[in-house]
Amino acid sequence: MKMFLFWIFLIVVSLGGYFYLLIRRSPRGYRLQVKLTTIFILLILIPTIPLTLLVSALFTQGVEMFLVPGVESSLETSLQILKGDLESRGLQFIQHRPADWSAGPEDLEAFDVDYWARFRMKDGGMERLGYASNSESPLESYDQFIAPSIGEENVGSQIRQRADGYQCEVYSIGEDSVVTFVGFGIDPGVVQARDQISESLKMYKSLSLFKDSIIQGELIWGLATLLIILLSLVAVFAARILAKSISDPIQQLAAGMEHVAEGDLSRGVEVKAVDEIKILVDSFNKMRTDLKTSRDKLVKAERLAAWRDVARRISHEIRNALTPIQLSLHRIGSSSTSGNSRLNESLRSIQDEMESLQKISEEFSQFARMPQVNREKNDLNDIIRQLIPLIEGESKPVKFTLDLDASLDQIDIDRDQIRRAVHNLIKNSVDASDVGSTITIRTYVSEDERGTCLEIRDRGCGMSHDVLKKIFEPYFTTKQRGMGLGLSIVRRIIEDHEGDIEITSAEGKGTRVLISLK
Repeated sequence: MKMFLFWIFLIVVSLGGYFYLLIRRSPRGYRLQVKLTTIFILLILIPTIPLTLLVSALFTQGVEMFLVPGVESSLETSLQILKGDLESRGLQFIQHRPADWSAGPEDLEAFDVDYWARFRMKDGGMERLGYASNSESPLESYDQFIAPSIGEENVGSQIRQRADGYQCEVYSIGEDSVVTFVGFGIDPGVVQARDQISESLKMYKSLSLFKDSIIQGELIWGLATLLIILLSLVAVFAARILAKSISDPIQQLAAGMEHVAEGDLSRGVEVKAVDEIKILVDSFNKMRTDLKTSRDKLVKAERLAAWRDVARRISHEIRNALTPIQLSLHRIGSSSTSGNSRLNESLRSIQDEMESLQKISEEFSQFARMPQVNREKNDLNDIIRQLIPLIEGESKPVKFTLDLDASLDQIDIDRDQIRRAVHNLIKNSVDASDVGSTITIRTYVSEDERGTCLEIRDRGCGMSHDVLKKIFEPYFTTKQRGMGLGLSIVRRIIEDHEGDIEITSAEGKGTRVLISLK
């Protein structure tokens, strides 16, 4: 008991030191492991120690209740009395025939003896001196009467089970190593009583041994101490694993929130989690993705609004300057003589540039104020077929390969705006292609069968990765006389139709444009 309390004291001191180190190493605000370990340890120690004391006391009292003083000696005495009674019965026959050993079956019957045998042990062998049996079959050998082993005592006995019941053999060792055996039948109840007493004696001795080793040797307290140590270690490791599975995702979430607060939406929380913690992590990542998407859209919208404001002002300034210039040119042209060819040629050059500026002003104006979408049922294949002859007449000679899906249904689109967007894209492919090269135009149903796809593919000069990232930005162009508004207007038209546009390209290999409309 004292040793048990000493070990409990050591366990408590060790756990206290562990808690101290755990608190020192845990950052402020992240002490979940300390709390969980404390709870687990208390849940183990508070019920285990009193329960161990109670069980040990009950066990000790139970064992002592069964180990009544004097029971063992009484059982041993009972066995000795039972054995002595059987042996005295056999010795009674032997002592009444000490002289001539000429007893026959009638003598056996008088003493209620089944058989007797007498022999001398000599030089490792057996010399038969005589035997008799009341059995109907003659005895062929006296070996069946000889016990498997003969003890060192002068008198001994053993019980054998035969086909017709139980028999007790009593032997007596006389002078000159002469051994006499007497066998007689016994009541099975006597054998059963002897066996029960023997089993009781074995159990009693086992309890005594258990008491000596477990209770008096304080082995029970050692086992209780070992159990408490193992449970404490299990509690520590369980609390550590559980706290780690909770605190690690929370710390990652806290770090992710700090990045979000700083405006960095590119970092997600990548941590293994399960159950509610996983739902929390997934919700945070979804929120971050949604915020990033919303911010990107807002930035694009602000940038586009700024470009439109610039385009509106530029268009206004160009028109304000063009109006007096055109009036002045008209007056000069009216007052000039027809014979001044140089002056007329200069005026025509100025007029051409004025018309070019007028077109630029119109592009700025269209970019700054896109008309409202008027969606009606239209055939996309028909729009493409009408555009091809116009483009062939105004562009360099290239070949067009049309792969138009005849099974396409009519879709809700603004015919004029889609026509303008497709015209712009095909014109760009023509400008990027060499004379005589092929441009493939293909329409088909989307894989989910919920939309229509238009693919324009050329084998022209292609674009680098850096250029490809900027092609939709207003006023970005790789053409010498371009304003960089064409693809911006195209994307605006597609987005107004709730569609998607994707452009892939590689330098020297060509460009692929894919439009998806619902």
